[in-house]
Amino acid sequence: MTPTVSKTAFWLKNNPLPLGSLLLSLLLISLSFLGEQGLWRIFFLRKESAHMREKVVSLRQENLTLRRELARTRLDPLSTERLAREQLGFGRPYDRVYIFK
Repeated sequence: MTPTVSKTAFWLKNNPLPLGSLLLSLLLISLSFLGEQGLWRIFFLRKESAHMREKVVSLRQENLTLRRELARTRLDPLSTERLAREQLGFGRPYDRVYIFK
């Protein structure tokens, strides 16, 4: 009794085209994920972009706060005096200034 081989198995064995196209497809898929401009890189760039957007929002808020403080300092002499005392260690002529380090 001779073993029966299906037509599909016989065709695959004698025709390397499906196997080659399968290997080529696997290669292209892996390169699309792991290549320099692949999907993996795009995923990380999107994550980094989201992080940068959060940072921009935070920096804009800080910028707004600093602009408000600058406006107060320009308009209010007491605010200017307070900043000079706190940051520069200045005092009035009758004040005693103690500097702690």
